[in-house]
Amino acid sequence: MITLDVAKKLVEKKRLKLQVSQEKKLDLRKELKGLRRDMEDLETCKSIVNELGIVVQEDIRRCIETLVTQALQSVMGEEYSFVVKNEISRGTAETFFYVMDHGKLRTPEGSLGGTVIDIVSFALRLVVWSIMMDRTRPLMILDEPFRNVDKTVHMEKCGVMVKELSEMLGLQFIFVSHEVGLSEVAADSCYEVTRKNRVSTVRRIR
Repeated sequence: MITLDVAKKLVEKKRLKLQVSQEKKLDLRKELKGLRRDMEDLETCKSIVNELGIVVQEDIRRCIETLVTQALQSVMGEEYSFVVKNEISRGTAETFFYVMDHGKLRTPEGSLGGTVIDIVSFALRLVVWSIMMDRTRPLMILDEPFRNVDKTVHMEKCGVMVKELSEMLGLQFIFVSHEVGLSEVAADSCYEVTRKNRVSTVRRIR
């Protein structure tokens, strides 16, 4: 049989337990509110970072477009230009490359032709070098950078373009190439490398 004193103790114990539970509930509500506030802050920070990424990308975009367009137009004509588009995709800032060909926007995977692809690839290498924070020495060694260029129509113009970009950027190029037309226009010095009986011979020809 439960006495009055025992009943009072049980009630007091339940009351204390209820009070503790209510305090924990209040603490959890405060914690949840804080977490929601932190999530809102994180979303705001994410949005700011993405917007900042777009601003930075805009500066880089102008640099890329200018240099690659200059290279393209010097060889292919004013109907060509390079276009960079910065977009937010899946919550992340992304960059997409296009070539404007006679008013039509084409992707690198489209039918641009080997000449255009080689020129864009060459110019993008220069852009990467020019915007590097810890830039290497002003020297670039390339193996057959214009292997797909039309030799009868565009190779000589590629040589002129290389010389102009070299002077503009203060960058020296060393090309390994079989294209005599390119070396005649672009090269200040030219060496011929031959191999016979496993022996290589280097001879300066200009």
